[in-house]
Amino acid sequence: MSVEVVSQARGMADFIIRSEHRGPGDTVEAAIHRAARNYGVPAQWLHRLRYRHRSLRDLPASAFLSLVNACQRASETAEKAYQYEKALADARNSKLAGLASALAGEEAEGSLK
Repeated sequence: MSVEVVSQARGMADFIIRSEHRGPGDTVEAAIHRAARNYGVPAQWLHRLRYRHRSLRDLPASAFLSLVNACQRASETAEKAYQYEKALADARNSKLAGLASALAGEEAEGSLK
């Protein structure tokens, strides 16, 4: 695999780790291990891609494919969370929900064109 593929893998690893990070008080190491447990990505590869990405020249195809699958699952999880929060906000008929929908690129129902 080329250096470009390793760079893409690093981006996917960062997305997966960020999706598992719980904010202040949480550690990146804990997020890495949660991601490994929840998505089946080897924790050693998440760690290597985060901290040793400049020295990596290659990674196994199995690690890359597990990163791709985990990234897709993390994206689906984030989309579900967004839809849930959007439904809660829409239930309150919030102007903020309309703004968030506009920023997300969705058309508001009944909007003027």
